[in-house]
Amino acid sequence: MKKKLIWLVVLLIFIILASFAVLVFAESEIFSLFNKFARTSSKSNEEIVAVVNGEKITKKHIDFIVEYKTLSNKNAEQYEKENGLEVKTRTVDRKQIINEEIKKVVIWQETQKQNLVVDYEEAYKQAKQIYEGSKSDKYVKEELEEYMKANDLSESEYIELYAKSYQKQLSQQKLYEKITECIDDSKQEYYSNYVDELVKNSEITIF
Repeated sequence: MKKKLIWLVVLLIFIILASFAVLVFAESEIFSLFNKFARTSSKSNEEIVAVVNGEKITKKHIDFIVEYKTLSNKNAEQYEKENGLEVKTRTVDRKQIINEEIKKVVIWQETQKQNLVVDYEEAYKQAKQIYEGSKSDKYVKEELEEYMKANDLSESEYIELYAKSYQKQLSQQKLYEKITECIDDSKQEYYSNYVDELVKNSEITIF
């Protein structure tokens, strides 16, 4: 009788400990997942600077552009100093960059709607050729190297980023040509007004 009672007590203790362990594990897993979701959501919200017709513009993307323009300005000033030219004051306006990127997104969306998107492989091929050619210029080469180092990008990663940007540039050119093909004068002004109207009719949220 005593032996059975001891086994019952041991079994009860084991069940209690096992239940407690499962509860702690479950709580820790839930807590971990909740924390992960909270961190991800917070990080995601922090990284988004604008949403254009559902398409996000991230803080990281804007930071890349700001960094690149800053380096470009620095190298341009250095070039002017070394060649005895008047050093021009250059500034990087983050708000202006965001507005420019919003326009680019709207234009890119329009090229997709009108089936004017240039093939990525063709854009990549041309972008790589331009990149290789640009390295022959000392200042451009230094600028590219500084930019890649600052953003922890390999050469291949930079070319991929550039190719995506170049694909959009080529597609934009096709849109420009289509929109202005029947316009004789002030094509650029006509196109600018066209883009402004696209932006006006877009759903845009800036954070």
